[in-house]
Amino acid sequence: MKLIILEGLDRCGKDTQQKNIEDLICSKDLTVVNRHFSSPDDGLQETQYFTFVKRFYEILKSNNDEVFIWNRSHIGEYVYGPLYRNKSGDFIFEIENRFPTVIQNAILFTFIDEPDNILDRDDGESLSKNKRENVIKEINAFKLAHQKTGIMKKQLINISSYDEHVVFEMIKDSLKEDEDVL
Repeated sequence: MKLIILEGLDRCGKDTQQKNIEDLICSKDLTVVNRHFSSPDDGLQETQYFTFVKRFYEILKSNNDEVFIWNRSHIGEYVYGPLYRNKSGDFIFEIENRFPTVIQNAILFTFIDEPDNILDRDDGESLSKNKRENVIKEINAFKLAHQKTGIMKKQLINISSYDEHVVFEMIKDSLKEDEDVL
């Protein structure tokens, strides 16, 4: 059982890298289980908490040949809860503490970019009205969440310095270091 988490701002390449990783892992005859997190419609922190706990239990019950890829995760709630829902995101660290085996077997890739690059890629649906100010807050919050998480195998990637192929090579190099994945 292995968990690969792709986190970061909207429009930073998580979907692209998820597809690349999935193709790579499938070529190794491992089973890929994809999950994409988004906030529950009710906006209740309790609902989010139980959704995350359910996902962690799913991993604990899994087979050793399954690799989970989460596009977004509990870590995003640490960023978006305070910024957009007026809710603390600190509860995510309590969830991590409840599932040490999952956290020990997780690899986190957090994608950030320069604010202007993110705004240039805005599709009109992803970013809020106070765009530049909020993008800067999101970048800083993702950096902090990346630091605070209990996940030890992690990489913060500023995509402004690399094209998507180089980013994937960086991811592959990190995954190769972990014998359970590649």
